[in-house]
Amino acid sequence: KKRPSSHRRERCNSPMIPMSRAVSKPPVSLAYRDLEEIPADWAGKYSGYITALDLSHNRMTNLRSLATFKNLHTLVLDHNGITSHARLPYLPNLQTLWLNHNEISNLSIFIENLAASCPRLVHLSLMNNAAAPSYFNGGTKQQYQDFRLFVISYFPTLSILDDAPVSAEERVESQRVYSRRRSMSRVASP
Repeated sequence: KKRPSSHRRERCNSPMIPMSRAVSKPPVSLAYRDLEEIPADWAGKYSGYITALDLSHNRMTNLRSLATFKNLHTLVLDHNGITSHARLPYLPNLQTLWLNHNEISNLSIFIENLAASCPRLVHLSLMNNAAAPSYFNGGTKQQYQDFRLFVISYFPTLSILDDAPVSAEERVESQRVYSRRRSMSRVASP
């Protein structure tokens, strides 16, 4: 039986369309809006209710406007021009993050910041960034495997990286290789 339209949860396709006060189930899309940041008045009203947000195909490089979105579980930031030095605010509930087709070129800087901001990531996609070598952007198989191990070493809850599941073997190898390197670099630092 169909519910009357007045009881359907509204999807916020525009910052001007009000959204019901229930937690969002379908993703709220602000994609293709040429946004540099989320409008502050809109974020103030709705950030506490949104669990899935699509900000793809915008011009967002400063991610501070996401600070009030503490209930986010899913965030899509594909095609935004995000660089290695971009910092996400602390998002304790974020589990799925897509950052495909951005300008992330320094993996260690980006991943260290990301691990501190999003400690519970389960799904992460960084495809078509310079820091994520693959067959599609001229990377070798060995570079891709090293990339995977490095990223996995920072996220104990990660189960899918890019388009492939994280295997138990990758998890063990990532800890063997990269936790030792991190502890050695801490000893060498004054």
